[in-house]
Amino acid sequence: MTQTYPDPQRFPLSRPVTPRLSHVFKVIFILAMTILIFESLIPPLYASGPGYHDKLLHFCAYGVLMVLGAIAYPAVRLLILALMLFCLGGGIELAQSLMGQGRDGSWADQFANSCGIALPIILWIGFVRLRRV
Repeated sequence: MTQTYPDPQRFPLSRPVTPRLSHVFKVIFILAMTILIFESLIPPLYASGPGYHDKLLHFCAYGVLMVLGAIAYPAVRLLILALMLFCLGGGIELAQSLMGQGRDGSWADQFANSCGIALPIILWIGFVRLRRV
């Protein structure tokens, strides 16, 4: 039987993942985070149009980062990972407001980031609770 960690018996909300899969997802997570930071800090390639297309991109990007991070680092509590990603998003928004190269920091963007981070956690907790029933 393949070893998983952390032990699902001791940590009921843990994400049992094989060490090999965890290593693969660590590389993917770091690449995705690097791309997100780079794309967030370069001057925009297109003007953001009306509507909420930009907020949907923030929501999806941070949701994907949360899922990748949860798989890559199964021993890290979801709340700690969420706080780290929240701080990353806030730091990027702060940097955008200070750099003045066509980027603006936005509370609405940070809210979209936070919602993207929260959704996978809510879905995971609901899945674990349904599995117990």
